[in-house]
Amino acid sequence: MDLRLRILFQCLCLLLQATISNLLNAEADDNLPLAQVKELPSGPVVAEFDWLVPEILLQTSRPPRGHTHYGPVFLTSRPGYKLRLAFTIGHTNPLDGLNYLGLWFSLAAGPYDETLRWPFPYAVNLTLVSRSEAALSQHVTVQQSLAQCRMRPGPEEVPNEGCGKAFLVPHEHVLTGPFLSRGELLVRATVFLEGKSTIPRRARVFMKSNQLVSEFLWEVDTLPSRHSPVNSEIFQLDSDGYLLQLQLTLAPEGRDVGLFATLLPSPHDSTLSWPFTLPFELALLDRKGGVDPGAGGTCPQVAFRKPHPDRANPPCGFRKIGTLGALRARAFNRSGVVARFTAVLDRAAQKASLTIKGQHLVAEYVWRIPHIERKLHLAKADRLNNLLSDRFYSSEQGYLLQLQLKFQNRSLGLYLTLLEGVNDALLRWPFDKPFTLSVVDQQQVAGAEDALVSINPSDPRVGQEACPESFWRPFGRNDACGSANALSYDQLYERKFIRYGAILLKAVLFLEELRPPRFASLTIEENHLSARFEWLVPDLQDKIRQVREGRLAFLDSDKFYLSNNGYRMMLRLYPEKGQGFVGLYAVLTKGAYDDELRWPFNHAYRLEVIPPGGSPAIQRTTHPGRGCPDIAFQKPDRELSEWSCGEGHMVAHDTLLKRSHLFSERKDTSHGPLPYEERSRVLIDSQAFPHKDNWTPTGSRPFAEQTTTGFQLKPNSFVQRDGRTFFRSNPYIAEVPPIGSHSIAQEERIKLPESSPYSEVSLESRPYTEEASEVSPHNTKEGSQHKSHSLSENEAGIRFAITVFLQELTPPVASLRLEGGILVAKYSWTVKDVTANLELLQSLEKNRLESPVFYSENQGYAMRLALSLTRRPDHRNTVSSASEEEQMVGLYWTLHAGQHDHVLRWPFSSTVTLSLIEGRNGHASLQKVIDPSRSKCPREAFERPSHPHNEHSCGFAAVINLQTLFSNYVQNDVLHIKVSITLPQA
Repeated sequence: MDLRLRILFQCLCLLLQATISNLLNAEADDNLPLAQVKELPSGPVVAEFDWLVPEILLQTSRPPRGHTHYGPVFLTSRPGYKLRLAFTIGHTNPLDGLNYLGLWFSLAAGPYDETLRWPFPYAVNLTLVSRSEAALSQHVTVQQSLAQCRMRPGPEEVPNEGCGKAFLVPHEHVLTGPFLSRGELLVRATVFLEGKSTIPRRARVFMKSNQLVSEFLWEVDTLPSRHSPVNSEIFQLDSDGYLLQLQLTLAPEGRDVGLFATLLPSPHDSTLSWPFTLPFELALLDRKGGVDPGAGGTCPQVAFRKPHPDRANPPCGFRKIGTLGALRARAFNRSGVVARFTAVLDRAAQKASLTIKGQHLVAEYVWRIPHIERKLHLAKADRLNNLLSDRFYSSEQGYLLQLQLKFQNRSLGLYLTLLEGVNDALLRWPFDKPFTLSVVDQQQVAGAEDALVSINPSDPRVGQEACPESFWRPFGRNDACGSANALSYDQLYERKFIRYGAILLKAVLFLEELRPPRFASLTIEENHLSARFEWLVPDLQDKIRQVREGRLAFLDSDKFYLSNNGYRMMLRLYPEKGQGFVGLYAVLTKGAYDDELRWPFNHAYRLEVIPPGGSPAIQRTTHPGRGCPDIAFQKPDRELSEWSCGEGHMVAHDTLLKRSHLFSERKDTSHGPLPYEERSRVLIDSQAFPHKDNWTPTGSRPFAEQTTTGFQLKPNSFVQRDGRTFFRSNPYIAEVPPIGSHSIAQEERIKLPESSPYSEVSLESRPYTEEASEVSPHNTKEGSQHKSHSLSENEAGIRFAITVFLQELTPPVASLRLEGGILVAKYSWTVKDVTANLELLQSLEKNRLESPVFYSENQGYAMRLALSLTRRPDHRNTVSSASEEEQMVGLYWTLHAGQHDHVLRWPFSSTVTLSLIEGRNGHASLQKVIDPSRSKCPREAFERPSHPHNEHSCGFAAVINLQTLFSNYVQNDVLHIKVSITLPQA
């Protein structure tokens, strides 16, 4: 019993609380301000409400989005609607960059909402009143519509979304203009209480076949006369859509009836797409006609532009769609006369057909355009600009696209546009599928030839220059990409492009490559299990010409796998990456096994150019993480990695394209070295230039200050200057007495014949100067000229190759022996084809010659030798040119990361002796010693490598001049270099 009484008591309390709340709300509503109702001199009855805004509120703004200040609420009448005023300040207009004041009104929940008509039916005028001159007042009129701000508000305290204008008056003009009086602004709201019947009707929207249509039916109850057409009521295509009106007219002769549609100004025009492009149909009785605004011809384009706020557009329709007699007969029979307007709001997208073309899965879409000659006539009269196809998907879950035909400059332009589709979240962006657009030659014979436009979005000239905004994921629609001059008007009649009055446009998208995957060949190279892929490029000279004419940017090799279940990549060749140079890059591509592989890609690889004629290959070695951005080696998230890594100046055109190679035409060196006179001509005749992107395996290229007895060198640092890579000399120099009887300064100077076209080789030493290294790449030797060379037929193809070092095998190990009770490790490096390799060093096609990586002993240090070639000026001449500089051979020693570094003692402390072996007797007659304890090489050269090799090498830039090297040490075009490492005692 107690429980029932308690429940009853709680119910009574709730009822009492609700009653008290309603009484308080009613009392509050009774105290609401009431607008002043009056009749204007022009006749309409209005409700006016004034709001005084303090100037201090105008100082609080938050550009660029602004700040909203809500004003008082008021009733239009009793009973009436409850409105709230507001203004925004600090909202930045993107057109002029100024901050503006805006005026708004919104509907609030009122006491009489149950008895009122919804949506809110009245027009409202908001005025910023000028205190000095009424003509300077600023107005914004919000017409009747079906906008969301006119719907019945909910019970929440927050008002509905407002109707108004954000950019009414610039903020500065509000503060300095005629609007302020005694520190206050006057905002006036005027509600027009008459004209409820002008609220536009909303057309019926429904699906018809595969189209979404909007249909308006007009029951005509008054027939038109010659001087007074009949207008329908105003209607909207859909919610917040275009505002239109139909019109019936009678021809001057009094017989034919016309039906027209007119676009009217609407509060939503600023949010709509202009010009109006929806195709529509006008029908009266059993007669109908269609209008396609995009196709032109039926109506002038001005009929579809955005209407002026104060007047409607010109009407568009048909002057003769029925007869007055037929209308009277239908009206007399009381069966009614109905005019119909039907607009196509949207069409279900079509699907391209999938087929196999060559080795690709392709999507094909064909668009038939009828009455093309009439459309050409309209285009020539500037009454038609472009046509749009239906939307179509590239596949069941593919990209949404649309074709566009443009008429400009007496030519047909073909374009493809990406549209926002339902599958976009599942697709790869940016769009990277190559495609072709064509005008189909409709001859029924084998010789038919389409007018074709080919576009590859992966081409930087397309994706970054011609169509930079066309291939990203679309929001709405992207910019179109294509060709403005696919076919001229005159060419339309040269072949059978027009058949039965229509042309066919075709889009072909290459979706996937279907051919079996290619694999690199596995080999053993430099003590590594390596994957090697060779690529033959025919007629490179023609490719270079195409680049210079702007018809080609680059060439891509086939994509290939390094091994079964391995990485997938390709080569990209730039026939002219820099002026006069070929660029070669490696690009990681998306593969079938990427999820099972280790990322980032960390295998070193070597790029090679294999010139015709058997000359030595030009090679560049790249270590991931050194010199290229890390993103180039990450797992590709699209078909091609966004970045590639390689050499922009891989090889000069002259090196590849000369008909005969300089060294291959010299005497056979298999029976001994060339005479010095001839050998010096061969080597000196090559011009050495600084080389951009000329990275050595140690990350530097040594230029040194030289002495007569030798020195030890710190490799130089890089300096970026004017887009080219130069090197700043910063050597560490230490006097090291020469070992043995050999001395550079003691060499005899051999004179060349006076008739020789070559310069003399200077044997006198002097300090190297940095200025001598900065030879302009555009300056040639005095008296010499570059000649253009052409390839013979058997040399038309040039091979490019990549070798990827997959796994290190057992590397070479130096031999151990006891010498005077000291354990010494010795390793011999045999350099073959010395003459040809030195030519590559002179032309800077190579930076240095390198030995394989070898170990000082089992479980010992890993290291490598290198040979370089530099020039130093001849001190015996007051002015020395490049041809008078002495050419010096340098030797360097570099520590590499080894398998046993974690158990070795660091820093490296053993003495290293570099020796040149005489070619005739096999004795070491020239030796250079590196003692880590006394060396002026940087300490980093002896520290444990943290990368594949140390940043710093240690060695000698001027071990011997070129003349002495060939005279005493090169035998049968082979040079032997030996290194000895004194191992520490146990």
